[in-house]
Amino acid sequence: MKLFKMKFFKMCLKLFCVAIIVFISIPVTGIFNLSSNAAMEASATSTEASALSDLKIYPTQTKLVDETEYNIEQVTKELFGEVKIKNCEYLYNLDETADYIYVEFENDGYAVFLKQTMELLEYSAQGKLNYPNSYSNKYYGGPSCYLFKENDHFVNTVSKKCFYITKESAQAYSNEVREMLLSNYKTRKYERSIDFDYSLVSESLVTEIQDICDITEENAVGEKPKLDDANLIAVTDGTYIPNYRYFLAEPMHGYNQNDKCGAVAAQLLLSYHNYYSDRRIIANEYLNGSPTNTSLNPNYCEDPMKMSSFTLGTRGKYEDGSDDTNSYFHYVVNNIPGNATTSQVKDGINNILSARNKEISGNINYTISSKDGGWWFGSKPVSSDGIISELDLGRPVLILMQKSLGGSDHYVVAYGYHNYKYSGSSDSYLGYITHFGWGSNELNIWVNSSWCYSYITLKINHMHDYNATGLIGSTSRIQYKCNECGHRTDAAINMIAHSRYEERVADIPQNGYAYKDYYVTFETAGNKLFQTFGLNDVELYLFDAENRKLAYDDNSGYELNSLFCYTVETNKPYILRVQFKSQYNSSGYITCGSIKIGITPAQEVYSTYEDILHLNSDKPSCGYTSKLNTTKAICFTPVTNGTFKINTLMTDDIDTFLYFIDPTSTDSCLYDDDSAGNYQALIQTDLVANKRYFLIVCANDITAISGLIRLRIRKIS
Repeated sequence: MKLFKMKFFKMCLKLFCVAIIVFISIPVTGIFNLSSNAAMEASATSTEASALSDLKIYPTQTKLVDETEYNIEQVTKELFGEVKIKNCEYLYNLDETADYIYVEFENDGYAVFLKQTMELLEYSAQGKLNYPNSYSNKYYGGPSCYLFKENDHFVNTVSKKCFYITKESAQAYSNEVREMLLSNYKTRKYERSIDFDYSLVSESLVTEIQDICDITEENAVGEKPKLDDANLIAVTDGTYIPNYRYFLAEPMHGYNQNDKCGAVAAQLLLSYHNYYSDRRIIANEYLNGSPTNTSLNPNYCEDPMKMSSFTLGTRGKYEDGSDDTNSYFHYVVNNIPGNATTSQVKDGINNILSARNKEISGNINYTISSKDGGWWFGSKPVSSDGIISELDLGRPVLILMQKSLGGSDHYVVAYGYHNYKYSGSSDSYLGYITHFGWGSNELNIWVNSSWCYSYITLKINHMHDYNATGLIGSTSRIQYKCNECGHRTDAAINMIAHSRYEERVADIPQNGYAYKDYYVTFETAGNKLFQTFGLNDVELYLFDAENRKLAYDDNSGYELNSLFCYTVETNKPYILRVQFKSQYNSSGYITCGSIKIGITPAQEVYSTYEDILHLNSDKPSCGYTSKLNTTKAICFTPVTNGTFKINTLMTDDIDTFLYFIDPTSTDSCLYDDDSAGNYQALIQTDLVANKRYFLIVCANDITAISGLIRLRIRKIS
């Protein structure tokens, strides 16, 4: 426990004073239409009393310090529109005086008013103040200073710290705060001034406030670096979402004119999710290309992995649609006006997706949410926690900056984050890597997190169901297409129940990425063996669909290759990432080459390549009892060079299957079903002495057949 003395008094008073110093009562046009004058006008025009169901303030009609009558419901309605009040009660100053009114809204959010003036002191569109459920007084000392009493000691509900405050100190604090807030209110009301009157507090206290402005998070304006529109900060380092290069490829979008930045950001966010998450989000008429120019359309271009401004973006540059009769930007602008608030942008995206669901057969399942920093004598920066969390989950975030916070009144789309140090400064600042919406020269623009007032997140709840549709043009790559939404890719692995072994070859780089991500699904749960093949030092990752790392390996496979086992779930998407351990060469370019990956439902769990059953002679034999939905992994090292015959033997009338993989090669594996006769498999190939080859032995139908399977290897020349 701590004695109150003067330290707590000064810190609490600083919270109020610093907030007033940075107070801006002129609303940011079209973003947050709220001011102290609005509160004055709302309170002055209300004369009708009404009862609230859970109201703890009596009577509901009260007089302000200037004798104006007000009503809680009317003031709230004037400021926030048609919101329903869930609860309304007094909050107390430290001298037990009910100086504040706490209003909790029905759906979410809250507001704190100064009782004598009905000025808005604190506001948030989300959450509520976390006071304990008790009948004791609830004390208010400013933002993050919410107190209750326990055994004559004050307890902070946020920090949980407990301290004792003498009656004299509590009275002194309460008197000075009341005088400061009331006098400042009168000054602004009667002189129509928004400037804080520093004479209201002692000169020493003002100096102390200015000192702490340099070191506290309360200083959202003036001390931290501000956005310079003429010198935007472009970065290359940072943490990015997996598909970050979508934004670097300059997807086509509308011109940012007449304060339409909210519509531009929404267009980019929807276009991103249409390209990756669900191809039904945007109707084909709004995508680029035509029946005679399919190369510009992501659904019909020859290579499904083509990333250009046209295949990634949508049609239309002018908000009135004069440049294109099928302008998607014009359609978005019709749903999201200029100077749009966060709620208007969110509602606009909601309306666009809801309308699209009515147009199509099926359903685009999505989750959209938003959050702002709230209000404390001006806008507060929104917490970075939610934005960082969303980016870590692999999804871009639509963010609103505000000029009052040091940024500009502008929407951007974030796809990464980075701690940035200004030239000549040792301080680093957390910020977001964004598409600024101003064209190709404003990519990878860093914005300080303290400039950001609100954000919108959009999650598309769709799992792709891929099937192979054929070769891609004249290449050896295979195209896979989602049966439900039509998304196309060359990087899908759909392991159906009958899948014994699947392999893919990743050619890196592709579209500027130093890694290759595969979208993998499994019809059968259980242990799966993942590994790489080739001569290079590689890394292998397994993520869930929200970019959470589940497994990783560097060199547990053959020589420098990767290997791990993981127990998967059915009908759940995973992302399998493969990359070179040295992603960039000595010249700074992405390391080029091919990596083969293989997956099999192995019967045993292995930690390393050496854990796999090893046959080491020129004529080995072995047998094992197979289990349903699994395969047997075997390693074989010949003693001498030569031609070898590898075959299964008839035992329990099992139709067998055999795979042979050279772990140093990215060529396709050898495989066979019935070449040995009687439904037995046979592979004949030339082998090199002392190389540990990889075999997979199993039933042809692993879903229905199990029993004894024997393997024999013989050198024939």
